[in-house]
Amino acid sequence: MDITRFNQLVALADFAREVERCEFCAIDQEMTGVDVTGVSAPFGAPPEAVYHAKRAAVEVYNAFQMGIALFTKTENNTYEVRPYNFYLLNDSGDLRLNLSVVSFLAANHLSFQTWLTSGLRFCNAKEEAAYEEKLKTLFTDHAEQQIANALIEAVDEWMPTGSGPLVKELPCMIDLARRLQSFLDHRYDSRITVDYDGKPYLGQKIKFTLTRLDANEWISEKEKKRLQCERDRAEQLGFRQFWKILLQSRKPIVGHNFMQDIMFMVHMHEAPISHDYVEFKKVLQRTLPTIYDTKTMATKLTGGDAFPVTHLEPLYQECRCRAGLSSDQFTQEYRLPPGFYGYNDSAVKLQSKAHEAAYDAYMTGIAFSLMHKLYPGAFTEVKNVISAFGSAYFFCVDTDDQLVNPSTFILKCAVPCHSEEIEALFFATEDITTHATENGKVDMRKLSYQVNGLAISEGTKKYSSFCVRMKQAMGLDALHRRLQSLRDKELSPNTNVSPLLLDLITLHNA
Repeated sequence: MDITRFNQLVALADFAREVERCEFCAIDQEMTGVDVTGVSAPFGAPPEAVYHAKRAAVEVYNAFQMGIALFTKTENNTYEVRPYNFYLLNDSGDLRLNLSVVSFLAANHLSFQTWLTSGLRFCNAKEEAAYEEKLKTLFTDHAEQQIANALIEAVDEWMPTGSGPLVKELPCMIDLARRLQSFLDHRYDSRITVDYDGKPYLGQKIKFTLTRLDANEWISEKEKKRLQCERDRAEQLGFRQFWKILLQSRKPIVGHNFMQDIMFMVHMHEAPISHDYVEFKKVLQRTLPTIYDTKTMATKLTGGDAFPVTHLEPLYQECRCRAGLSSDQFTQEYRLPPGFYGYNDSAVKLQSKAHEAAYDAYMTGIAFSLMHKLYPGAFTEVKNVISAFGSAYFFCVDTDDQLVNPSTFILKCAVPCHSEEIEALFFATEDITTHATENGKVDMRKLSYQVNGLAISEGTKKYSSFCVRMKQAMGLDALHRRLQSLRDKELSPNTNVSPLLLDLITLHNA
């Protein structure tokens, strides 16, 4: 269900009710950009370095689409799933777009027309407080307050005995007249109507006409004013009202590769993102105390349970495959109620929904649920352990950050070299017969290592240090012996491997 500025007020009560009912909320976002040119963290860097690099993007780009899928457990351990797709756009200020991101989203059928014409406002807690304070502070100086006091005195004298309308002429401008009207409505609980007329630009005073309502008229007028107040608040605060419902519910939040998503969420809807990494963790502990990351969960599974690919859509499809559910069985186990049919299998086959925020949230929630069903008890230590894009570590909200893979090492080379040269060394130590496919090619997914360059040498495409991840448990000494075994290995003259590098490299724990 798409939520825009035109239907937000209707959707708000339904959303609040369903958040209260649900077991967990899956969230995904689409951004106008995710990286700032020239600001990046090297592959494998700790989450703190990733945080500072991504913070630069969070401060200049926006998440313009937020998907929130609510998963409510029903009978027979099945779920009712309600995916909401929020379009977010403020109507003032500057908007920065990364062209490659926009092109990618356009290729995936994003409705820019809906976003640009119907986007919902958003604000943070401080901006909401400023709006609330503005409502309370109606009069800006002593002269305005004196005019208001004179009008209040006249109304208080007229209210108990006056039968006809009260007419007062005051020397004020239209803006103050509008504020006086709002003030009197609130002060007298809508028991009187306040109309005004006059043209100050022609030297005229403003004429106020106040009429007392009978009991029936008062009930009707009070309801009308209440609805108008709700509309005004929704127009000003927009998505902030939905965000507060999520925060107040304290329901578990589920995302995928979720670190930068969380950064955008906090910055746009709660408070400007902190320059201090540790302080950001404290903000999360206060606002979103329970977070799960499906990429973290998939990464934690090893051996025969490991997922070959942990990107969202392949992970979702693999979870469905392992669950062994037919399309009909899946539809019964994860039911989309009326108004949310757009993500059923038939609709998705006709047009891919990937990279629509609500559909990605839907896939995230399904993967989360199915992994728990497939591997019960395997995820006891994944709460608030979040994947940080490109880092060798998990972003851990409640503790020190931990390695994604304990068998992760830093390889340093005295002379800068290409990453392919280091990869060739590791490849030469592999038992290739176990990695060959039926056509004789090497299945790269079966290799026991992963090498990525870390510190690039200035002016070249060579690296002086590398992040090495071993897929099976291995200690530093064992890895050192494995590489040094090449000294005794007779290499084919057809291989492109340089044993001389063995004298130039050192290994360290990450």
